[in-house]
Amino acid sequence: MTDIKNENATHQRGPSPADYMNLMNKIPNYSGSRDVNKAEIWLKTVKSYKGFFTTNFNHEMFLTAITNSFTDRAEDWWDTVGETITTWEEFLSKFKSKFIQPTVGETWRKLRSIEQEYGKTVEHFTSELNVLFKAAGVKDEEMKISLFISGVNSDIGFELEKKRMNLRTYEDMK
Repeated sequence: MTDIKNENATHQRGPSPADYMNLMNKIPNYSGSRDVNKAEIWLKTVKSYKGFFTTNFNHEMFLTAITNSFTDRAEDWWDTVGETITTWEEFLSKFKSKFIQPTVGETWRKLRSIEQEYGKTVEHFTSELNVLFKAAGVKDEEMKISLFISGVNSDIGFELEKKRMNLRTYEDMK
């Protein structure tokens, strides 16, 4: 019975500084790469760990733990803005603005020129395209279909073009 009381008391107090320190060893390094996909993967990992820190969440300790994984461009960014960010929500907003939401013009340039690289699967190409669609806010199904057909391997694109009249949504191509 005493063990249960101690466990409940610890849970109510929330995470200890040691819990945040342990988090430092689990978060993968993030360099601030200009690859939006890498930023999204890193952020998804961080969010999954944040889920463990619900009771008496300490923003400062959490931010210290996760930004300890920053290198290169990300570290430079954090050195510049770190003192102005005090909450998870502020971090999330500024991180996304810097690393996930590239300029619309840059995203559209990538969308117009993206091609399935030799040796890459259609699934990989689709994943890259979906990231760009999200970043550019593309919701129009016809636009998605056109961009997919123009960038996928030419043999696949040719077959899809022949069936184009039957394609109503981007998902129909999968």
